Amino acid sequence: MNCTILYNTLAGNGEAEARARELAENLGGDYTVLDISSIEDYSSFFASKNSNDSIIICGGDGTLNHFINTTDKLDINCSLLYFAQGSGNDFLRDIGADDKAPIKINEYIKDPYLNKEINQKYELLQYELSKLDATYKEVLKDSNYHTIIADSSIFKF
Repeated sequence: MNCTILYNTLAGNGEAEARARELAENLGGDYTVLDISSIEDYSSFFASKNSNDSIIICGGDGTLNHFINTTDKLDINCSLLYFAQGSGNDFLRDIGADDKAPIKINEYIKDPYLNKEINQKYELLQYELSKLDATYKEVLKDSNYHTIIADSSIFKF
């Protein structure tokens, strides 16, 4: 079994690399610790992995989002784990996990709607956006200049 720990140098207020190396020491065994931004070709990276290998993504929500979007069309046949080291860690809260140890995330990446709680939050957000859109159009119907800023689920006019 080969395990690679990928970290984001910017995650966790710049502490993710140190935490990734600490994780490797605590887990023992032979681990490769690698800056996630150094991977130029994920197809080649995953081609060298097999079903006995593991990848641990060490970073925050942004790191996880980038990883998922970058590897979206790839066939990943190894175990993917997430070790939350960000400042917010919203994903963990959404799935009801904590940041004490890496958690397996293959199922969430293959089918993001698998988790009913996440799906319900998504549907609620879509509903709130539709209400906001109607309000926005009504309030600004005579305006030539308008901006709406969306920050997660908090909207500002």
